[in-house]
Amino acid sequence: MPRTVKINWGDGTPEEEWTGDKGSKDHQYPAPPPGQTANYQITVTPADGGAPRTVGVSVPCGGVPYGASRSVLAGCVRPLVTAVQIVGEQNNQVVATLSFNESSSGAVAVIYDQSGTPVAKSAPVTGSGAGNTAPVGPLAPGTYVARGCQDEGGSGYPSSCCEIGDGFSFTIGG
Repeated sequence: MPRTVKINWGDGTPEEEWTGDKGSKDHQYPAPPPGQTANYQITVTPADGGAPRTVGVSVPCGGVPYGASRSVLAGCVRPLVTAVQIVGEQNNQVVATLSFNESSSGAVAVIYDQSGTPVAKSAPVTGSGAGNTAPVGPLAPGTYVARGCQDEGGSGYPSSCCEIGDGFSFTIGG
């Protein structure tokens, strides 16, 4: 079911409205001064009064403007976690919904504990624009944050191309 959201791009431009189920909205950020990076916080607020979400955007140095609805750094389009669902017989696994660049070689959800330490990573999701991860876990009871990342291959946690901002917080009960 399509929803309407208000988007504050965090750069002083007028707020925009967007309606849809899933997808992305492009925005052109100005180029930062040479040798510097400009950071913006995007706030997306459902028009029906739901809670706002904040995501971050970095515009890289080099004087080249980038259009982005996701975080961009050195050509890296960061996937976003747009929803999580607690699953499994013991309700200790999570399925994340990711929104990502259609040309992505794979997006993963990385799960961080309360101290900000990565504790789990999903299998890569490929395709065009959005998809659900396979269940991730089991996870111990606690509060976690899911962030979207480009898959960098191997068993390690991605670090150079991950969603910045609040991420998607969720709790596994005890």
